[in-house]
Amino acid sequence: MERDRNFGDRFPDAAKDRLPQADDPSIQRLFIGLPGAGSKTNWNDWGPRFGMAYDVFGDGRTAVRGGLGIFYDRLGSNVLTGQASNPPFVRIASVFDGNIDNPSGGIARDFPSDLTFWPERLPTPSVLSYNLGVQHELPRSVILEVNYVGNVSRHFPFTRNVNQLREGTRLNPPNSTLNVNALRPFLGYANVNLRDHSDNTSYNALQLSASRRVHSGLAFGANYTFSKSTENTGGSTPQDSYNIKADRSLAGLHRAHILTFHCIYTLPFFASSSSRLLRHSLGGWEVSGITSFQSGAPNTVTVPTDVARIGTSSSRATLVGDPKLPDDHRTPARWFNTEAFLPPERMRQGQFGNAGRNILIGPGFQTWDLSLFKNFSFGEKAGLQFRAEAFNVFNHTNFTGINTTVRFDSAGLPTGGYGAVNAAGPGRVLSFGMKLLF
Repeated sequence: MERDRNFGDRFPDAAKDRLPQADDPSIQRLFIGLPGAGSKTNWNDWGPRFGMAYDVFGDGRTAVRGGLGIFYDRLGSNVLTGQASNPPFVRIASVFDGNIDNPSGGIARDFPSDLTFWPERLPTPSVLSYNLGVQHELPRSVILEVNYVGNVSRHFPFTRNVNQLREGTRLNPPNSTLNVNALRPFLGYANVNLRDHSDNTSYNALQLSASRRVHSGLAFGANYTFSKSTENTGGSTPQDSYNIKADRSLAGLHRAHILTFHCIYTLPFFASSSSRLLRHSLGGWEVSGITSFQSGAPNTVTVPTDVARIGTSSSRATLVGDPKLPDDHRTPARWFNTEAFLPPERMRQGQFGNAGRNILIGPGFQTWDLSLFKNFSFGEKAGLQFRAEAFNVFNHTNFTGINTTVRFDSAGLPTGGYGAVNAAGPGRVLSFGMKLLF
């Protein structure tokens, strides 16, 4: 890119007649010669690949396979478009005491603007992916696999508010009554959001599977995964931008256990009947099914008040016990031990709660899906397929959410749904269909 068309020298030619500020000399002075892409290019992003396979006994029945590779992401377009919301392109103002007939007749008041920016040097997001596994063929065409799979992600983006108040800033007078923006480290601005590329994640899993290809009309498989996934911030703004390590936790997508079964079976009944009517109407039906079980998702417990006194509406809670309840004590109205968290008024004011992010595992999940179908042929060029499907065939209730906002009434009892299940997945769904093939 030519220097005179550099991102950091001036507005591009396409901005003329589209952006009013493009011809403003005072704004032209704001450019300081940044790189054309907004940050400097990283020329050292090497992405090696390695793979191996070994036939252990030389008979094609047992194999060891492994591999690793480094993969890179790229900055999204939202990184650049976010700059369009910075001053002087956007200014926030509110009008008080105006009316519909004369809105400009009120009193206008400007508010400090938010800023969005990123460093001149940004490391490229990368993922190191690796795996090692053993495959063995058992009798009756069954394949058994044991694999270790891992991913290590580095330099993923998140937003850090470097103009956040430090905890306890509004704890005592006179700060307790002042506007938050009057106490900012960088006065004259509201939130100053820095795009940070220091978010790291990891995933490690033991994966077991047994499967059989179609043999005598039957194919089936079973898969089990035991895993753990962790992250720094999950791509979100940390609670305390001055202590990002406090947000290190289980990842939002973490599921410790996942177990699935699937099968397809061609029913043998009437398939060889001498009666053409029975053979075509009752023979050749296929039944299939998928059964899934998985652990619950991680949840964060919060209090709906500004305990840390930084001008926010909520913060994480304070943990004083074990939040997990025995299975026989758990009900939809009380899914976890609500007394394991302090009510907001008993928390230490001017400090964040000590509860970590995503420390509470929510309800698990299970579902059974079945289908029955048959193909009818009409000569060589046309056919008809009938399908009958049942999703969640046993109508099992799958809870999908719990209320984790700490609220107690004057008697010290949970209120406002705190600790209760507040969402559930779909019930049984039946589906019937016909498809004409020609």
